[in-house]
Amino acid sequence: MLRRIQATPAEPSSMPSVPSCPPDLRSAHRVEVARDFVIELAVWFGRCLGLRRIHLRDLGSPVFTLGRPPYPCIDNISAGGLGLSFAASAPSQLAALRERLPLALVYFKLHDPAETNSWPLAFMAGYEVKRVRYHEGRICLGLSLALDGAPHPEEMALDFVDARKYGNACLTKWCDDMQRRNVRGGCAKGFQGLRLDMLLSQLDAALAELPGRSVCPGA
Repeated sequence: MLRRIQATPAEPSSMPSVPSCPPDLRSAHRVEVARDFVIELAVWFGRCLGLRRIHLRDLGSPVFTLGRPPYPCIDNISAGGLGLSFAASAPSQLAALRERLPLALVYFKLHDPAETNSWPLAFMAGYEVKRVRYHEGRICLGLSLALDGAPHPEEMALDFVDARKYGNACLTKWCDDMQRRNVRGGCAKGFQGLRLDMLLSQLDAALAELPGRSVCPGA
């Protein structure tokens, strides 16, 4: 469980300080997340923001799991943060929670809002808990992205890198696609225009529709 996280912080010399500055609008803007977009969700808590690697046996069972008491849910997501809440019977539970902070490890699997992938998108990220409050029977957490996690290629372990400066490109794109979907009124078709990350494949498809045509005149 969270208290079982036994990770050694990186040496101070290898952890350059990140200057404190206002987040840019794109990473600060949070998009609402419909409940049916979240497929899986699990949360652990810990004290070490310098986490770099952890084995699954040390990670232990999550404190919160989607669909089980206290029924955690993702309320909103941005490229640099996340709004998480769970059921609580009384504000007095805030004190017990604060003893486990400031790190929240969050695993979440989401549907692709652009519907360009045939499989869901999964993320494992470490968040710094910035705000904790009680509201209408739920404890709400304001989380700021701190660590980006990835599976180790040879061990049953997770590796983490500092994500406060560069973020997570896939998560940023997910937020952009979700915002675009919301603006279009929840259009199920998603984004149909040119995508820079699919430029070459879309170019091949476009050229295939024009037999005998070449990109450069006279070629």
